[in-house]
Amino acid sequence: MTTPTNSWTDLESKCGLVVPSSNSNNHENEEQCSTNKERPTTIKLDYVPSRLQLEEFSKAEQSKPLQTKEGILSISTDKASPVPWLVRDAEGVDPYAQQVWLALELKTTNYCTILVSCDLNKNDDIDNNMSSSRSHQLPQLFWPPEDNPNTNTNSSEEEENENETLQNHRQFQNYLVGKEQTLDMLESIQERYSSSSSHHDDGPDLYRRISECVDNVRCNIVRFQSIVPRNTLFLPHVPYQFIVTNKNDPIISLVTSNNHMVTLEETDEVLEEYDEGPWFCGDFVSAADVVWAPFLERYAAQLPSLWTGDEHDPRHPKEYPAIVAWFRAMECHVPCYSCRVAGDATTWSRQLQTTLATDPRFSHIPQPPKQTQQNPRLHSISKPRNLWNQYTQNRPWLAPTPEAECVAFFVRHRTAILEEALEQTKQMTEDEADVAFRHVLEQLLLVSENDDDDVKHDMDHVSIMVFSLSEHAKEMLHFLDQRLQVPRDMGMLPASTLRSFAAALPKPSIS
Repeated sequence: MTTPTNSWTDLESKCGLVVPSSNSNNHENEEQCSTNKERPTTIKLDYVPSRLQLEEFSKAEQSKPLQTKEGILSISTDKASPVPWLVRDAEGVDPYAQQVWLALELKTTNYCTILVSCDLNKNDDIDNNMSSSRSHQLPQLFWPPEDNPNTNTNSSEEEENENETLQNHRQFQNYLVGKEQTLDMLESIQERYSSSSSHHDDGPDLYRRISECVDNVRCNIVRFQSIVPRNTLFLPHVPYQFIVTNKNDPIISLVTSNNHMVTLEETDEVLEEYDEGPWFCGDFVSAADVVWAPFLERYAAQLPSLWTGDEHDPRHPKEYPAIVAWFRAMECHVPCYSCRVAGDATTWSRQLQTTLATDPRFSHIPQPPKQTQQNPRLHSISKPRNLWNQYTQNRPWLAPTPEAECVAFFVRHRTAILEEALEQTKQMTEDEADVAFRHVLEQLLLVSENDDDDVKHDMDHVSIMVFSLSEHAKEMLHFLDQRLQVPRDMGMLPASTLRSFAAALPKPSIS
């Protein structure tokens, strides 16, 4: 058995992290330390901010001092325009927030994030009939007004009484709220960051037409609701799996097998309509892929747990070749999807298991068997390091490798994670847990130092590295894997290293 040789300071250095200065932001920030490049602002709140609060956050962001390892460098005044603010659920399970998040990432634009804690148990509307709960006020997309020296910022009686149509227009332009406006948010992102805009010229055209007469992108967005199962109980973490058979005396049951098969067959047929490429509109990623992606990734992870047979596996290459090709295209050729926005199969499978085990409304539905964890490496990505390099090209605050980014997350949040670990791993003292934690992260970094992707993906090689861990380190690895949620904590690609290590563990001694 090996023991860790790296201190926390060593691990910070190897991930490119530095500890923040004492006069940092007053808001409760997600990060305990950051890279020596300025990270986009992320704020955690336990309430949904108002428009006025978002305006204040935006003003503070515009005048925020830039931080360096030596301290304050200067006031940030070189931004061409104020950046948008995305308000989304802190749990990272809302598919609508994931759509807006993916669209912003595709545009490779700078944006700030506010994470709001939500109660998943309240996300239970039938057919997306939204209520007033906190989660249903999300996502939100706030566009700060442009800097304009001729704009009078003082409110006046005339402004307060201005035409209602103009007022609504301004709200649409600057403050889009709630799931029902998600498609408007996607449209506004394309409008703000189009090739003809002065703001930005990067990223794909999300609404590119194949001809003047065919609006293929919006057509495939509209088709989504007619293809997925209808009248279902909407759970953001487990969508389209449960149905309420009687609204007067609600009884929850599983969506039928035939219903799922029709959904998969029709989705496969839609993807086959354009033979120029694997995406919904052929050879380019579009807003249609953005809309479908969060739901298909959950569907692919959860449906095989509830129903047996190849016909219930969206990733089965013989049953649904077009869907499989679409997943491969998204994971291999859309770096921001695999590297940050996509959830992984382990997370969505556990969300299903937790829902059935803890929610009394589902007590009559049989628990799916706990499947033996497979190698969760992204089998369709032959060179994940190349994909990561593409993603980090315009994001210098990220670690140099996906493995280092995984370690960086745990280093930044080590205090809270160690406290949780001590609660669940009663056999370890505080010092033993600290050593075990560093031991796991050190092994993950050893993977990062190996340039041979084939070796890194070889489970025999991973098993040898896991075997070298102490018993306490193995317990800690199991705890970290159980705690890790994607994309809440990190992207699918950085998480895959830890998932591979956990898959090589013997049966854990802790629950």
